[in-house]
Amino acid sequence: MGVDGPHPYGQWGVYLPNELLSETLSWMSANHGEFEVLFHPNTGEMIGDHDSEQRAMWIKQQVPLDLDFLRWLQCKWFGCVDDS
Repeated sequence: MGVDGPHPYGQWGVYLPNELLSETLSWMSANHGEFEVLFHPNTGEMIGDHDSEQRAMWIKQQVPLDLDFLRWLQCKWFGCVDDS
């Protein structure tokens, strides 16, 4: 697998309803093996959704993500906002 979006190496995603989050977090915490696991919501605010200081959480070790890629993507999809 190669780099995918903001991730430094290949990854896979699982989409689940909110009511399964607690059970899934517990299961992944016990069974992640050698893998880092990123949990984040999809609110439409890509930076905050992927930032562990805002809404994302990691199991095992946090992996640095390319947030500049997410800024570019959000601007492309939803329009740019001047932060100044």
